[in-house]
Amino acid sequence: MLFSSNKPQWLYVALPALYLLAGIVAIVALRNPLGLASGCLLIAAAIAILGARHLGAQRHRESQASRHSSILAPPSRLAATTEFVRAIVPPKLGHKDIDRQHRSLASKAATLRVAFAHNDDQADLELLIHELIDALAHHLSAEIQAMGRLGVSRTDEDVEADRMQLAGAEHDFDLYRAGGMSLEALIERVAGPLVAGHLLRRHPPLPSMESLLQQLRDANAST
Repeated sequence: MLFSSNKPQWLYVALPALYLLAGIVAIVALRNPLGLASGCLLIAAAIAILGARHLGAQRHRESQASRHSSILAPPSRLAATTEFVRAIVPPKLGHKDIDRQHRSLASKAATLRVAFAHNDDQADLELLIHELIDALAHHLSAEIQAMGRLGVSRTDEDVEADRMQLAGAEHDFDLYRAGGMSLEALIERVAGPLVAGHLLRRHPPLPSMESLLQQLRDANAST
């Protein structure tokens, strides 16, 4: 076959030159329409082989470059976000709303860090920061109320530490807008001490639903 590579290596390499030479010889030696047609076919075959080899070599180089690029490429947004979330999300407390809010806060903090690492637009980053501070403020209030209904409370020191961090982050946001703090420093403050600091603080264990139901049954029985 004209284009088969299943030939001895020397013949495979020399094949275009052989076809080209045979084509020229056929044209010069026969000097008739058949010789001209045969010679042109052989020359066209040589050109086709060279073109196919060039295209194959180019595709191989592109494939190798793509593989090398994929190896060196930074982790995807999803992979990086997942790693950040895993690093700061606390164990489940057993309260559906609190656990959901903790997971959401960890996800928002991770999204902010990854967005900054990928050079997202400054306005988008500022919106993420604002939303994260608001979400943490809402969560702190909701968490205290939810735990109170279960007869559980966090230590005064932990609650005060969260409030101080929240006030500090809000102050730093205003400072950033006034040009007194860099965006990177603000993100580090909000995603770090504010959100991760709260999530990584020890939360008191919550009573199981079984124990709560038993308390309700005991209360009803005594009335």
